[in-house]
Amino acid sequence: MDGQAAPEAPRSIHIERGGSTWLVIGSIVGGLAAYGFQVIGTRALGTEGYAPIAALWTIQYLVWSVVLFTVETFVVRETLGDPVYRVLPHETAIGAWGWVVGTAAVVTASCWFVRDRLFYGVDELAIVAGAIVLSFGALAIIRGRLAGGGRYLAYGVISAGESVARSAIAIGIVIAGASTRVLAWALPAGAAAAASSWFALGLVHGRQAQRVPTRDRSRPLEATGMVRFLLSMTAVNAAAQLLLAGAPVAMAALSASASEMSVLFVTLTAARVPIVVALGGLLSRLLPMFAETLGRRGRSALPRMAALVTAATVGVAAVGAVAAMAAGGQLIGAFFGSQFRPPGWLAAAVTAGVVLATGGLVLNQLLTADGSERWLIVPWASGLICAIATMLMVAGSPSWRVGSAFVVGELVALGALVTVARSAARQPRPPP
Repeated sequence: MDGQAAPEAPRSIHIERGGSTWLVIGSIVGGLAAYGFQVIGTRALGTEGYAPIAALWTIQYLVWSVVLFTVETFVVRETLGDPVYRVLPHETAIGAWGWVVGTAAVVTASCWFVRDRLFYGVDELAIVAGAIVLSFGALAIIRGRLAGGGRYLAYGVISAGESVARSAIAIGIVIAGASTRVLAWALPAGAAAAASSWFALGLVHGRQAQRVPTRDRSRPLEATGMVRFLLSMTAVNAAAQLLLAGAPVAMAALSASASEMSVLFVTLTAARVPIVVALGGLLSRLLPMFAETLGRRGRSALPRMAALVTAATVGVAAVGAVAAMAAGGQLIGAFFGSQFRPPGWLAAAVTAGVVLATGGLVLNQLLTADGSERWLIVPWASGLICAIATMLMVAGSPSWRVGSAFVVGELVALGALVTVARSAARQPRPPP
């Protein structure tokens, strides 16, 4: 047209069908492999030798669920911001990696400062903690790009591959003669293997699209917006996940023995199956479903939907606690070894707390779909404060104090989320 080059035709983006199925399969396989690593480690090292690995695993979980899951969500958002090519902008990648590297430095320094109490004298595990942040940070960026491009099969494969690789490495270490120092390196090695193989095979979505000329984006990235998003969502996830998974850290603060620490950690790990599956991608799939329902039924449906989720959560938590009281200890002892068998009350408290936490994360997605995510910090901070107060006021063993605080904190957070939903329904919907 008058000597001007015709505009390049948009490249069609293929969104894989059965996305939820692939996410579920990847989450289940990854979760089973993760528990396989726990079984391998506990049986090879015993309660004393496994205690530093338990602390390291808790740090890994907290960093992933608090910081790196936020990075993944941000990468998804920015990838979706390019509706034609679904390419991660260069400046976004730099910002995401800067956040990951900064977190790695903070985690390494913090762990080194408390290394004696946290790792029971295995000082070099502070360096392993930093390596975990870097390797899982790469994994978070890759998963965000895949999810943003609608590649759910690839997302499921890489999610499962990390856990499978970690367990395979652990088996080799055990065969060669396991030690706490060596087995600890299997944690970052699994994520590094999955991430590096994905880059090496050139399977990250959008490689060819990155060679096209720079285009205007429908939603340009601003540095202040990136920092604001990462800080706010990290704060929300920090409160929620510290309440959910901070029990071993609290046990260390209460000077629990290595044996008591390992028993509580294994019990919490065994009960956390719903959270593992949810963080594997299902929480992200709930968001559009809730948004569609609220758009169809109106904001007045928000309190009823929140009440239904809460009622179901409390009911399942009660049933799960009774079942765990009766048989939870025996099951954990059968899988992990008799020395890791918890008392019935501890299995019941941990099971109830995990189910309540799962319901709270579902309510998070409901309120986010409504546009009320700015209020999420209030319920989770309230629950965390009440949990700390309970732990300080209750007398008894460290396990009893931490278990009681866990249940109380999750109940407070769940009730506060319902209150936020009712309040939000009476206010004008916030602008998008």
